[in-house]
Amino acid sequence: MTKISFSWDDGSIYDIKLANLMIKYDMKAMFFIPNTNWEQPYIKQKEIKELFDMGMEIGGHTVSHKYLTIIPKENIENEIKDNKSYLEDIIGNNVDIFCYPGGFYDEYIENIVKKYYKRARSAKTLRFNIQNSFTMDTTFHFYNRGVKSILKNTFQNDKKEFLTILKSVRFDTLEYYKQILLNLDKKKDYHIHIWGHGWEIEENNLWEELEDMLKFIKKNKFHVISSKEMYL
Repeated sequence: MTKISFSWDDGSIYDIKLANLMIKYDMKAMFFIPNTNWEQPYIKQKEIKELFDMGMEIGGHTVSHKYLTIIPKENIENEIKDNKSYLEDIIGNNVDIFCYPGGFYDEYIENIVKKYYKRARSAKTLRFNIQNSFTMDTTFHFYNRGVKSILKNTFQNDKKEFLTILKSVRFDTLEYYKQILLNLDKKKDYHIHIWGHGWEIEENNLWEELEDMLKFIKKNKFHVISSKEMYL
C-alpha cells in the first residue's frame, strides 16, 4: 500500500490558505512553525491556534528559523525547546515532531532534538521506504526542482526505486511526481511524504498545481494519513 502524508514549513502567512485547500479534499497536514521567521512574513498565535482547531497538526521549527548549524552552539537547545513550549502553550497539546530549518543538522543537533521530540523531519527528498531512524527523510518537495534533481536525489537516497523514477520521466516536475506515484510497485508498501512552503507556492503561483495534485491523489485513491499516523 502507498501511504501519503503532507507537511508545510516555515509558518508562512499562507498556511491558513493551505489548510483550507487540504480540508477541501479531506486531508490533513503537519505545519512546522517557528516563533518568528527572519526570512519571511510569518503567522502569529491566533493563526497557529486556528490551524490546530481546523484539524491540522503542529510541529516544531525553532524560535527564529535560523539554521542550527551556523548559530552558536550554546543557543541551539533554547531554539529547540523554547519553540516547543511556545507552540504547546498556544494549542494546549503536545508537539512531538520537529523539522530542521533549511534541513540542516548534524549528530550534535539531532541529539538535542531527541531530548524534546519523538521524531524529526529532514529536507532530503526521493526516499520511498519506511524509515525507522529518528530523523525521517521525505519524498517530494512540492516545487519545480527539475528532472536532474529528481534523478540525482533518487540515486543518492533510494537507489532501489531508481528504475521506477527513470521510466516515469516527465519534464514538468509536478507531473513527474504523479507519474512516479502511478508507477510504484502495487505489491510493495511505500511511505510518501510531500512537503513544501506556503510562501514558495505563492511566489511561484503553484496553487492550481497543488490543487491538481490533491485531486489526483484523491481520484487514484491513495491512502492519505496524518504525519503523526505516518511517523509516531
